[in-house]
Amino acid sequence: MNTEKLQALLTVLEQGSLTAAAERLHFTTSGVSRAIAGLEEELQVDLLYRGKDGVRPTPECERLLPEIRELLHRERLLLEKAGEIRGLKVGRVVIGTAYSRYYPELSQWVRAFREKYPGIEFHFRSGFSRDLISGLESREIDLCIVSRREGDFEWKLIKKDEMAAWVPEDHPLMKAVPASGSPAVPLTVFEQYPYIDIHPGQDTDNARILAANRIHPNVQMETDDLLYAYSMVKAGLGICMSNRLTVFFEEGDVRTLPLDPPQYTEIGLAWRRDASPAAEAFAAFLARQW
Repeated sequence: MNTEKLQALLTVLEQGSLTAAAERLHFTTSGVSRAIAGLEEELQVDLLYRGKDGVRPTPECERLLPEIRELLHRERLLLEKAGEIRGLKVGRVVIGTAYSRYYPELSQWVRAFREKYPGIEFHFRSGFSRDLISGLESREIDLCIVSRREGDFEWKLIKKDEMAAWVPEDHPLMKAVPASGSPAVPLTVFEQYPYIDIHPGQDTDNARILAANRIHPNVQMETDDLLYAYSMVKAGLGICMSNRLTVFFEEGDVRTLPLDPPQYTEIGLAWRRDASPAAEAFAAFLARQW
């Protein structure tokens, strides 16, 4: 079977259209269309629904995707093991991270790794920890920086990150706060005062902390943007919770206060136990940095 056709199918599904997939693969749109048609003829099943809003997989395609990814993984593994014999000259590593704070460090470490292994390609993904772990399990991602999740993978703790409350300087909570101090605030304040929910409905660190402590926040505002949440706090629209790791734009009008009792999120590096040689080598390289 021509695995280029299988890769074309995955790229089409990832990009959401034949045209976008063609641009990514440096093919013509008609070339990608012919590849999908040839694959459908070979497998004797329809693989895509085509509509005005793009393409999506058919139920038959959904059932075949695990095997398709496994086949492509095995081909990649064969090529990378051959490269390993020659000194890890070729390979591809897909990295996911739920925390943009690590972009600068990752970029520097990729650069250092590629100085030794220039033939290794790197691709980057971002998203929620749960989604990145799902990508790890489906072989779409080789390793990722996420908060701790359950699953069958290797794990290296990077940081035990403290959770904190963002409170505007003129908030009633600040009346009892000395100018030089940062006393802890009880978790119940998120039920008492208007709460700004960041990434509502998602399996976030905030959501997990609140659920674990049986806190039902008084949600008055919602946003999918961390900086906008901070701006809303600054404007006095409410308070919210965030990882201290994300506090890199702190200003005087907003205070970052510890929680009572203290709450922490374990952030670490996760990678597959059966990773490809290139991914395994880079995971080991990253683990040594931390």
